Amino acid sequence: MLKSLADDRYLIERRLGNGGMATVYLARDPKLERTVAVKLLADNFSEDDDARRRFEREARLAAKLDHPNVVRVFDVGEDGGRPFIVMEHVDGGTLADLTKRRRLPRERALGLLGQACAGLGHAHREGLVHRDVKPSNLLISQGDGRLKIADFGIARAADEAGITRTGFVLGTQPYMAPEQLAGGKLTAATDVYALGVLGRELLGKRLPADLDSLIESCLSDDPKRRPSDANELGRELERLGEDGARTIERTAVRAGDPAPRTSSRRTTRALPRESSDSDRRRALIALGGVGAVVLAALALALGSGGGGDGSGAGAEAEPAPRLEDPAQQGRALADWLRERSR
Repeated sequence: MLKSLADDRYLIERRLGNGGMATVYLARDPKLERTVAVKLLADNFSEDDDARRRFEREARLAAKLDHPNVVRVFDVGEDGGRPFIVMEHVDGGTLADLTKRRRLPRERALGLLGQACAGLGHAHREGLVHRDVKPSNLLISQGDGRLKIADFGIARAADEAGITRTGFVLGTQPYMAPEQLAGGKLTAATDVYALGVLGRELLGKRLPADLDSLIESCLSDDPKRRPSDANELGRELERLGEDGARTIERTAVRAGDPAPRTSSRRTTRALPRESSDSDRRRALIALGGVGAVVLAALALALGSGGGGDGSGAGAEAEPAPRLEDPAQQGRALADWLRERSR
């Protein structure tokens, strides 16, 4: 277990996870007094100087991304010949963890998809393609539930360093576009394909026809038939309806981008609380008691009115019982009524 990196510049607290390309540690930056995540890359990155230079270049490009839906890169370095990258620590787990626990409501799923579009759209405007968009690379902040995209630049650096030819598989197959599987040219549309897979997983078949068509267009084998980048996909989500518009509007405002057109808002009236079974039972018992009282009063009226055989005339009727408990009151009145009707 590592205790520190780069001459105690980062103090390791514990290991967070282990993958094919890297091991992630929770660490402390004593100089800036903050908690960070440190990703220590695999030995393959230390095989040649060109690979290390490419990695550092891509990490610096990723560090220039400044967006609330992108994990911030603070630093890059080398420890024992192995490159590492220092990132913002996001404490809420991954989208993969979240979807394992439960099926997300449609509004929440659309919100997360909109945030992923916003973060990737910012990167696409800066000329960066992620190449490995998947739920385990989408982190969720515990405090506000915000989605943040991790690992920008690492996939491209790994590709150029030849990692895929030394036993690692770059990308995750269900999220890889056909051109990526075939070793072809990768563009922003490659990330859009992964977003389409993500959208299908989050939303399933619970979609209006136009939203379903949009997701299907993201999954086209031909990159030219997909939305060109995550920005276009985000705009299409906005166009499709009020839920999508609110999602993209909230994300854009947080990112400091110009807010999209304002959608109409509906005021939702709170529904009355459903009564519990016990509430309903109490109400029925009370109603039964009231009914019994009415019947008893009616029987007394008929009896005291002078029947044909004179049985009720001139005799004082026994008063009906009165009890506090509604259930006992109902039963007592029923017994009393039967007694009077003999």
